[in-house]
Amino acid sequence: MAKETWKPGNMLYPLPAVLVSMREKSGKYNIITIGWAGTVCTNPPMVGISVRPERYSYRILKETGEFVVNLTTKELVYATDFCGVKSGREVDKFGALGLTALPADQVRAPLVGESPVNIECKVKEILPLGSHHLFLAQVAAVHADEKYMDEKPRRRDESIVNKKMMAQILTMGAWLTIISFLFLKLPFFAGLFANEEQHLTGYFVLFIVSALFNGFNVRDDRFGIFRGLDENTGFLKVFFIIIAVQFAIVNAALIPFAPFRWIGSMFSCVPFGIQGWIAVILLAVTMIPVDMVRKVAVGGEK
Repeated sequence: MAKETWKPGNMLYPLPAVLVSMREKSGKYNIITIGWAGTVCTNPPMVGISVRPERYSYRILKETGEFVVNLTTKELVYATDFCGVKSGREVDKFGALGLTALPADQVRAPLVGESPVNIECKVKEILPLGSHHLFLAQVAAVHADEKYMDEKPRRRDESIVNKKMMAQILTMGAWLTIISFLFLKLPFFAGLFANEEQHLTGYFVLFIVSALFNGFNVRDDRFGIFRGLDENTGFLKVFFIIIAVQFAIVNAALIPFAPFRWIGSMFSCVPFGIQGWIAVILLAVTMIPVDMVRKVAVGGEK
């Protein structure tokens, strides 16, 4: 396939045009249209905007270290073009365009009220690159217009536990009751342990580990319970730390030091064999498919 070679240039198009609002130290508001803006980091959340040093807004951004990225809409096309060709030295852009300046939560720069999403930013570093300088900024807060939400925001006086959560709690509570009854009453499970002390210790572990696996269920009210685990490593760390602590408590009596024997006796735990651990883990894992069935029954997304 034939290719033409061009001189070096920026060919990443289209790019999102955003309205960047700011506030001078004197209190005057300004807006600049930025074509070169984007996400640069997830954790911490950071964005970058590129600005020419000769722009009027450059000095404001450098002096204050704060700005707000305001996403645009079809209704803001004229304002976006206007703020890109008019200088804040000559005109009050909020006033000329009839835009609403709303107070932000974490920065002094204003939000553009007509924008559907406003991203408050605090500058962390300025990189001189050449024709443009890159402002790397950490996201301090995000505002979204309620009319774009799939669900209405919860009122302050509204119960934290909604109907979906209550259904999940009742279903998982009922299932935990069932597997607890089976574990304690069926001779098969009792036969996996050398004595009653071990059996009751196994039940203690079952209760804790079942709650851990249910933690996957509540990550998503549909079926994406494993989605994003690579980004949310803290969830997995807590999961495996609790498993490790649980294992240590159960087997503390095997360590020939008084403090460890005391830990085992405090939790009334005694060590038990690998077959008991396998049974406990397998029963606990059933919390996930059972909740999946519940989600299908109530019309979850497939």
